[in-house]
Amino acid sequence: MRELVGGKDTLTLIYAQVSNTDNIDNIADKIKDKLEDKYGENTITTLTSEQMAEMTSSIFSILTFVVGGIASISLIVAGVGIANTMFISVMERTKEIGVMKAIGATNYNIMEIFLIESAMLGFIGGSIGCVIGYALSVLVNVFAAGMLPITFEATVTLEMIALGLGFSVVVGIVSGIWPARRAAKLQPVEALRYE
Repeated sequence: MRELVGGKDTLTLIYAQVSNTDNIDNIADKIKDKLEDKYGENTITTLTSEQMAEMTSSIFSILTFVVGGIASISLIVAGVGIANTMFISVMERTKEIGVMKAIGATNYNIMEIFLIESAMLGFIGGSIGCVIGYALSVLVNVFAAGMLPITFEATVTLEMIALGLGFSVVVGIVSGIWPARRAAKLQPVEALRYE
């Protein structure tokens, strides 16, 4: 690297370990002052482990915000997709709905059928998302171990998976309410005549 950048005796990074962590900021300032006296003003930057942790935390806060925005957009797209799928399902099964109503199915029964179907679509989508999320957390752990100077581990717990699946089912149900109501309000005679 020194041959490539043309500096034979240059250093870009020095790690220092202190025996007393109580006055680590004071020690960092003294190191900076000593090196600046030798190499000039504003040529040295010192970072303590706390400062590095704060920088890492701020970076992860920004990442969390960005990922949260992407997730919000994904939820809206997923909700519209589920609603669209359910509308198509209602249209394809209009005669079937007419037959069920003609033999005594109530509006509640019809809504229940379509809401269960939309909840299942949400559950399947949530399951796929959990698998992808777990795989990404494993990849992050592999790459973070070699790239970050601090220990970092992304964990996936059963509570997170349960929360994700539950939220997916709720999104599926909410997205399926309008198509299910439309199916429930169909008149049996009109539904039976539908081509």
